[in-house]
Amino acid sequence: MAFQCLHMMLVGRGDMKTATQIEPAGRAHLLQGQSLAVGFYLNELLMRALHRQEPAPGLFDIYARHLAELAGPSVDFGTVVRGFERDLLAELGVGIDWQSTADTQEPIDPQAQYWLAPEEGILQHRGRGYPVAGNILKAIADNQALADAADRRQARNLLQSLLVPHVGSAPFNSRALWRTQGFVADAAPIWPERTNPEHRIIKLYLFNRALNDEGNGAQNFS
Repeated sequence: MAFQCLHMMLVGRGDMKTATQIEPAGRAHLLQGQSLAVGFYLNELLMRALHRQEPAPGLFDIYARHLAELAGPSVDFGTVVRGFERDLLAELGVGIDWQSTADTQEPIDPQAQYWLAPEEGILQHRGRGYPVAGNILKAIADNQALADAADRRQARNLLQSLLVPHVGSAPFNSRALWRTQGFVADAAPIWPERTNPEHRIIKLYLFNRALNDEGNGAQNFS
């Protein structure tokens, strides 16, 4: 079952192991429709972000919690997905404080504009970088739903930009599932197939930072 957390023991050498002592860890979640597509997206994120046989005990409870939210009677898919992406980034070592600015230590103002530098955190905008509205940052931090479609897209693209160095930029199969099931494409909380402006700008930021750090080369963040 795709959405059943399990406790098991793996024995054997190499990549091919035998699973023994398999026991369910919590209830199974029977996801359907949009919840199913989003659940597959969470699975794809984990498959891409983690190395094979890499332990990630902190992610186990995070994953189980968000699956339970998807199976709930009333769910905002964007809120669930952004929360999972935020928590995944933290587990991957991207320690962004979503509640305050890194340069002034001031609380995020929902009415202000900010700039997100991947290696530094949230900074005062001051005309640099791609502006991010404070209400979007607050929604990500506090698991709040965003009513405006443009705000939802910006939140999605912002988290995507931060995850690209860890999961790559190839299209997700769950996005195709969302589309083929006839759901509204613009409402999809899953990444779009096209590159967004925040993605390009953050890639440029990382490229320039790598040049400055290494002097004679840069990492590939595509």
